[in-house]
Amino acid sequence: MTRPVPVVREWRWVLVIPQFLAMAVLVAAGVALWGHPIGTAIGLLIYLTYSIGSRALCARHQKEGMRHIMKREWTEALPCFERSQGFFERYPWVDRYRAFLLMSPSGGSYHEMALVNQAVCLLYLDRGAEARAAYEKALELYPDSPTALAGLKAMDAGRS
Repeated sequence: MTRPVPVVREWRWVLVIPQFLAMAVLVAAGVALWGHPIGTAIGLLIYLTYSIGSRALCARHQKEGMRHIMKREWTEALPCFERSQGFFERYPWVDRYRAFLLMSPSGGSYHEMALVNQAVCLLYLDRGAEARAAYEKALELYPDSPTALAGLKAMDAGRS
């Protein structure tokens, strides 16, 4: 039996607050427009549609790459993370305001995750030098990245 691939999910609980506020505003608007309980249901439906839809559009490459990682398909995952990196380099404001725009409480940015996930794929593809470069780029851009730091430390430990 194959063991699952470990996945790090870094949340900042304070970033959950915008989600609850958005949900409360939409439910309140729904109740004001259509009354209770149908307004509550409509408000929640609008919130869920936006929350899921915005991530499905903006983070689709990241999600696709994670699906490949879970199946240990490193070659297929790598270009997904490269596309994700490109998207968030072109639109850094989406990543910066992800708590509001994507309803994502992620502690790490999607751009950072794309770089780190590329490094993981490269490691599994025995492309260590490129993996090291991806980790180092992540640390250059995000000096407090615990995942990139742990990846580099693990690579260094493997060499000694």
